[in-house]
Amino acid sequence: MKKWTNRLMTIAGVVLILVAAYLFAKPHIDNYLHDKDKDEKIEQYDKNVKEQASKDKKQQAKPQIPKDKSKVAGYIEIPDADIKEPVYPGPATPEQLNRGVSFAEENESLDDQNISIAGHTFIDRPNYQFTNLKAAKKVVWCTLKLVMKHVSIK
Repeated sequence: MKKWTNRLMTIAGVVLILVAAYLFAKPHIDNYLHDKDKDEKIEQYDKNVKEQASKDKKQQAKPQIPKDKSKVAGYIEIPDADIKEPVYPGPATPEQLNRGVSFAEENESLDDQNISIAGHTFIDRPNYQFTNLKAAKKVVWCTLKLVMKHVSIK
């Protein structure tokens, strides 16, 4: 009987150590996977922009926000805060904000001077969307890169 008790205690101890290791590593793994996914989407967006630019060298296409809500409309980059996030079409629903930063309204127009965007902060993820925005200086250079157009905000 004592032999089974010792074996059971050993197995329980190993399981508890594995659970603790998983709980410790999970936030780091989530951060890594989120950053990798975000970077891949931005690289794919840049690749698509270059392909479209090479096709339309003579014709300057007007930037368009995709109708498909799952497609990247552009990306926002704030170097002071080390923020580089894909921007998705609006409205800023929980589903859209889980994908990334989103235009706040559904019918945002790129012809408008001001476009509102929405994103989250997340204490456990230092590089998640706008979490690190406090690190930006008061005068922030913010670039919203859209198809065939750069919009810089000073």
